[in-house]
Amino acid sequence: MDMTNEEAEKLLETPKFIVLNDEKIENMKIPTNSAAVNLRLNAISDDGEHMFLFTVQQSAKYNIKITLHFQEDNTKVGLLRIDFNGCHKNPDVITPHVPLFIQPYASKFFDFEDHHIHYHVQGYKTLSWAVPLAVDVFPVKTIDDFTSFQQAILCFGKRIRLNTELDIEKRLFL
Repeated sequence: MDMTNEEAEKLLETPKFIVLNDEKIENMKIPTNSAAVNLRLNAISDDGEHMFLFTVQQSAKYNIKITLHFQEDNTKVGLLRIDFNGCHKNPDVITPHVPLFIQPYASKFFDFEDHHIHYHVQGYKTLSWAVPLAVDVFPVKTIDDFTSFQQAILCFGKRIRLNTELDIEKRLFL
């Protein structure tokens, strides 16, 4: 499924709720029984009901990824992901679909300490393009402790218009 940048942004801006057993959840404690938390989100917009996957992954090396994927049938299209302590290389080729704010980062390699945020760009593999968090509007630039970890998840929830209130248990942080 090839989605335009505008369609991706519209999906990001659509209000979402966590859904468990087909029930909309108003408040939720984030489960702490693994290094990966996967939550199903639903949203209703003018063009129907949509399903999303909200994931928080942590590795033993303090790599933390917070991701939102749009789900349609058996396909997943990444809409937004933040990588703390992860490596990535942006594509070399800039097409007309690459937004101006991303273009300066063509071919950029993000090292372990270069925290970055990935955006959907039409015509590229899911979440191929990223910009440094240092220059992005996302307010949490680094994760140093539980408080910044919690803030990163809560701010990400706000950015993706998650209307379920989250309570992140302290032991989730490695």
